[in-house]
Amino acid sequence: MKYFFIFLSLFYVLTSWSQNEKFFIIGEKMVEENKLDSAKVYYNTQLRASNDRSLNAEIYLCLADISKNELNNLEASKYYLKAFNLAKKANNVQLEFLYYVKMAEFFRRRHLISQFEKELEKATYLFKKHKIEDKYLTKYYNRKAALFTELYNNNDSTLVYASKSLELAKKVNDKDNVFYSTLEIAGVYERKKEFKKSIKFIESILDYSEQYNMIQHHSDAYISYIMALTRDNQIEKALKEALNAKEFAVENKLLIDENHFNEYIYQIYLNLKNYEKAHEYLTYINDVTDKLNQIRTDKALIDLETKYKSKEKDNQLKVNRLEIIHKDKELVSNRAKLYLVLGLFLLVILVTLLISYFLNKVKKSNKDLQALSKENEFLLSEANHRINNNLQLVVILISDQLKKSVY
Repeated sequence: MKYFFIFLSLFYVLTSWSQNEKFFIIGEKMVEENKLDSAKVYYNTQLRASNDRSLNAEIYLCLADISKNELNNLEASKYYLKAFNLAKKANNVQLEFLYYVKMAEFFRRRHLISQFEKELEKATYLFKKHKIEDKYLTKYYNRKAALFTELYNNNDSTLVYASKSLELAKKVNDKDNVFYSTLEIAGVYERKKEFKKSIKFIESILDYSEQYNMIQHHSDAYISYIMALTRDNQIEKALKEALNAKEFAVENKLLIDENHFNEYIYQIYLNLKNYEKAHEYLTYINDVTDKLNQIRTDKALIDLETKYKSKEKDNQLKVNRLEIIHKDKELVSNRAKLYLVLGLFLLVILVTLLISYFLNKVKKSNKDLQALSKENEFLLSEANHRINNNLQLVVILISDQLKKSVY
């Protein structure tokens, strides 16, 4: 029986783990295909149904990454904080480690390099104290590679960490880190001016991202590809790939990337002294910039409206709270009045009972006195009657005595 329960427990744990893995694979697939709104709905639906702190912490990290990709840094920060608090409450070191790695990337994307380094130091501290799972380590090594690129400009260290990340990513089938670790390696060779090697690595991840329908990744690879081709003086090929990349961005509604590609195409035409085409793409740049600004303005207005509604709700809550406090005070006052009335009522009853008691006692005393008075009157009457009888008897005796003395 003991082994049966152990088997059941193990089966339950493995089943739960498998279900969670499948859940995150589906969510990641949506993000890779740039279906960000669908991914948010998917994750939020699971959040409402789950009470598991660790699972919810990981979901909040996924939601934060989506908000980060949408350039909604405020929302991303809120999600990251919720994830951290849940990971702490669940005492989950793995997710706390992942949180620091994710925050490092969050700061890197915002060009806050000192904070980027501090977050990675926190992750390193946990790494030294605890055994960290490979699926989280691959992300850590990838960000370490980025740190040595951006802060220290140390290509050898970048290559070491990117290679470690790539090896682990392949082991745990982390497609995201397979892609970005390979991209880091390509970047190393580009900075070393080994452009052919760099281009070869980028072409491999272009194929990789196309194979797995990783839309945003594919666009990121195009950016690096065009830059590498340009630096290798393959201008015609760079132009061709930039035009392909623009079509890809338009097709998948990647406005920010579309503008990047328009800028590359504009610059290439300018270098080729094709001013007519350069002017055409400068117009495209302005149009897309206007669209992006409009989207940002609309988003800002929505955020303001949301904040206003939130403030309105907060004010209403305050009013409701004050009303409740006022009603509570009224209730306490009414209760005090009720207790006072009840107390007075009980006092009146008590006084009434006491008066009734004393009245009854007085009545009884009066009755007793009346009875005694009647008894006394009767005794007095009897005494008078006897005295009269006795006096008559004395008179008779005296009369008899007088008669005898005369004779």
